Amino acid sequence: MKINVSNDTCELLKAQLSKKSKKYIRINVAGFGWGGPAFGIVLEEQINNNDIVVNINDLTIIVDSEFEEFLDDSTISHSKNFMGTTFKVKSEHSSC
Repeated sequence: MKINVSNDTCELLKAQLSKKSKKYIRINVAGFGWGGPAFGIVLEEQINNNDIVVNINDLTIIVDSEFEEFLDDSTISHSKNFMGTTFKVKSEHSSC
């Protein structure tokens, strides 16, 4: 499974993990709509038996194997504005 993360985004995610004393980033499917699946990012403490583990530059991302087809070759990006930093997961399986 491939997940694309820029170096800047990776460092920001690692900083969030450290700040919240968590170990992993979990990408989940938050729901389905007209544009396909919507994704969420959660800070996580444990890896489940059915999880797929992806390591990128000392960042561990976990995905439930049930959602692999939706997240393979996805991209995690970030943007900054006056309210802070937000993260987004984009996949070819989602048009949103």
